[in-house]
Amino acid sequence: MTKFKKVLLASAAAVMTIAVAIGGTVAYLTSEDGAANVMTLGNVEIEQVEQERDANGELTTFTQAKPAFPAVYDSITWDDEKLEVNGGEYKVFNSNMKNVIDKIVTVKNTGASDAYVRTIVAIEAPNGDPKDLIHLSYNKEGTIASSGFMAKIDGVDYYVVAYTYDEAIASGESSAPSLMQLFLGKEATNEDCALFGDTWEVLVISQAIQTKGFDDAITALNTGFGEITEANVQEWFGVIPVPTVVDNAEALKASVEAGKYTIMNANMDDVSVATKAPYGNYYGIALDGGVLDGNGKTLDFDMGTRNNNGKYDN
Repeated sequence: MTKFKKVLLASAAAVMTIAVAIGGTVAYLTSEDGAANVMTLGNVEIEQVEQERDANGELTTFTQAKPAFPAVYDSITWDDEKLEVNGGEYKVFNSNMKNVIDKIVTVKNTGASDAYVRTIVAIEAPNGDPKDLIHLSYNKEGTIASSGFMAKIDGVDYYVVAYTYDEAIASGESSAPSLMQLFLGKEATNEDCALFGDTWEVLVISQAIQTKGFDDAITALNTGFGEITEANVQEWFGVIPVPTVVDNAEALKASVEAGKYTIMNANMDDVSVATKAPYGNYYGIALDGGVLDGNGKTLDFDMGTRNNNGKYDN
């Protein structure tokens, strides 16, 4: 039976940090928030890192918008050789299993204070309970995984699970992985895949709070951010811009001109694009607050010809 090809779309890595200042005032600080740089007490900053293995088995940056197919395997088994990540070794699915996707998520503490951290993963699951269709591999050493539950985010059904690191991450140190791999089961039918549409969305967000004043990670993170509930998940993931995936030059041009968060399909060839920016007669790349990700490919933008007034004619 022919299987539909999906595009695995993982939103931009998002982090949320919180620090409790003198007097007990609670201030939410995102990784992009300049206020995080001026706090000298309880300064907490993190970087969420997402990786995959390259053809040589080395860790590299996770590739967005890659093709995703139902996996091919006789049985679900594990490799004898474990994968080294940040000094630890972790099991991965057998390499004989095809179409398994690496999405190795870790967190680096880039702030001045030790931090408790948790990572929350929301996997699009339009078929409902994903246990028979969506398979996950995650690190069970040093993380406390919550019981997964279904939640609607922007009207879409997701399977949500949180991984809390039971030990604090010291300043300058990186965590063990939480999520490791995922794949669609070989049982997936055309009808199952069609429910995803053109993309399979996997959203990941990490949260961190200072350790001072708290006895354990779960208490600290629940105090600072709230418990892992559908309402809170909807709020947290609401800050993540989900990219628009394009697979040709014209679609790229239209998306960028519209100011959308745009990402090229991983299989898309290098392209030359001409697009008009909203600056008088200037022509160029128009993001208007959006983000363009070429997935490591080279983009050549035609800036037109500059006229006597110092502007671009076309």
